[in-house]
Amino acid sequence: MTCEGIEQLARRVADGRLLLLADTNPAGESCDIVVAAPHATADALNFMNRFGGLLRLAITQSRARRLRLHPMVHDQRPNAETYTVSIEARHGVTTGISTHDRALTIRTALDATNDQDLVSPGHVFPVIVADGGVSERAGAADAAIYLLSRVASEGSAVLSKVLDEDGRCLPAGRGRDFARAHGLLFASLADVVAGLRAAPRGRGERAA
Repeated sequence: MTCEGIEQLARRVADGRLLLLADTNPAGESCDIVVAAPHATADALNFMNRFGGLLRLAITQSRARRLRLHPMVHDQRPNAETYTVSIEARHGVTTGISTHDRALTIRTALDATNDQDLVSPGHVFPVIVADGGVSERAGAADAAIYLLSRVASEGSAVLSKVLDEDGRCLPAGRGRDFARAHGLLFASLADVVAGLRAAPRGRGERAA
């Protein structure tokens, strides 16, 4: 993917378009639906829930520190996503599980300057991306954050794995057809990672 292509994709996702990100890793092919966190409305989350698994809120190390979100486990598996304790908005939610409640929790996590507006455990699962960008770890959450950082001071995104009818992860090879059927943007994780590595750093790529 060219530098221009990366910038165009970043702008479209930042404007609220949903992206289907296909990972062709032979160890475990999968597809993630990605939405920029400021556009993670109840409707967007409901769509993701219809086809996907766990909703993950990808955040930078600096945001995790501001919100005092610590890793869920200390013995981290190599190259695994770094989950923090789960969160919930302190005010305004009911059960916390509805997409309306989770959209509120995500907005709260984006707007909060400290941890006073959040409680744990909850129904939103933050993951902390690598400070070194996709050169340090080339996962879907990292790619989503640093893609959005091309056009924002600090990226944040919500992701969900797409599940097939039998409950398994949708193979990457079927991702383009899924995206076309539902009007989503489409990109391969490998292409996005390669484009981000080739392009000059965005404003938020080394946010700390």
